[in-house]
Amino acid sequence: MRRITFIILGLLPLLFFLFSCANHLNRTVSFNVKDYGAMGDGAADDTISFQKAINAVAKNGGGDVYIPSGTYILQPIYLKSNVNLVGESRDTVKIKLIDHASEWSRIVTVENAENVKIQNITFDGNYKMNKTGNEHMHDIFIYDSKNIVIDNNRLINAVGDGVSVSGSRKTSKYITISNNLIEDCHRANIVIEQVNHIKIYNNISKSKTGKPVLHFEPWEEMNFSDAKIYKNTFETNQEPDYYSIQLRGGWGEGNYFNEIEFYHNTVNSPDAEFLVMVTKGAKIHDNILNVANIYIWVQNEDLNFYRNKINSHDGFVIEGTWGMNSKRTTIADNTVTLNGGDAIRILLGSQDTIFKGNTFNNKAKTHKAAYMNARLTDISNTDFIDNTFTNFEYGIVTDNDQNKYVNGLNIKGNTFKNIKKHSIYAPMESSRSVSVGKNVYINAGAIFVKEKDF
Repeated sequence: MRRITFIILGLLPLLFFLFSCANHLNRTVSFNVKDYGAMGDGAADDTISFQKAINAVAKNGGGDVYIPSGTYILQPIYLKSNVNLVGESRDTVKIKLIDHASEWSRIVTVENAENVKIQNITFDGNYKMNKTGNEHMHDIFIYDSKNIVIDNNRLINAVGDGVSVSGSRKTSKYITISNNLIEDCHRANIVIEQVNHIKIYNNISKSKTGKPVLHFEPWEEMNFSDAKIYKNTFETNQEPDYYSIQLRGGWGEGNYFNEIEFYHNTVNSPDAEFLVMVTKGAKIHDNILNVANIYIWVQNEDLNFYRNKINSHDGFVIEGTWGMNSKRTTIADNTVTLNGGDAIRILLGSQDTIFKGNTFNNKAKTHKAAYMNARLTDISNTDFIDNTFTNFEYGIVTDNDQNKYVNGLNIKGNTFKNIKKHSIYAPMESSRSVSVGKNVYINAGAIFVKEKDF
């Protein structure tokens, strides 16, 4: 027993040393920008002081550049690997782009860096004093970087984007944008270009500048993957015929953004579209969407759109421009309230589309429950199963042009209620292989299929 006691006592210095090392490794080194000459008085140019603090932390091996309360006027600064930019509070710390900054000025650039956090700061792009600058003057710009966190900031008044994440074909990756308030930027609030593995959550993104609040726009001819967008609030006064949110893949045929999941978000843009294009395996579910329409445009594959509450002018528009159709789209269990438009429009072409278990109610009692016009290619294999259509002038209507057809139309288990004219109108001139069975008709018009009245 005495021998064991001596062994333990002999090990105590080693254990104390290891514990001290662990404590040292766990401590984050913090350098205060005011120790490097920053004034934070809203007048002095503090750029050199900030960059000196960043360089010192990087030389030290990493840590925090700490920013106490104040308003700091900056020209562009550049973060480095393992260097965090941390404010005392986004309500008391403001970093503002200098007046009349040079073109392409971004407040913060993170390029070819990793393990960086930007937190608790208000970034003001100073649009009023930089109106002549170009659209790439962002509050925060990330390029070919990984493990980057943008958390609990306020991003406002950028000439370009609030936060822009981009890259070469190398791409940025493992990016987190969380808990931020992003307002009134003049290209878009959030822009996603060449990125893999990105999370966007718990943000409030609002715009009174008539611009998008979330804009995916990769421009490389390649595939991308893994985007999760959840628990955000998006709001914009974007004008009609434009989009408030765009979820999109890369340029060129076959270049998708794979595995986008958009869920538990609230979108309020009553005049603008929610646009989805060039995605594969996307899931859009359990959102509240107050939008002009859901526009599913070109080259989506295996898109699942389900359990959303939607208030819109037109419900779903599926369009296959250039003959590049969406394939295997499933739209299920959504509740859609319309304000005078068509519940569904399928235009130019599509393939293997399913509408199942949705409820469509048109408050204006006009337009069509579904209008399908085949033009560039056939609209192939469309199922309407167990949906409810209420208060329309027409139910499901087919049309065509240039000898293309709605080919393979299955309509069963649906409820048509308060339909003034035909519940189903699918003449032989526009339709092939139409199957109608066991639907419920309440105060609804006749069925016309292949020149035969029912």
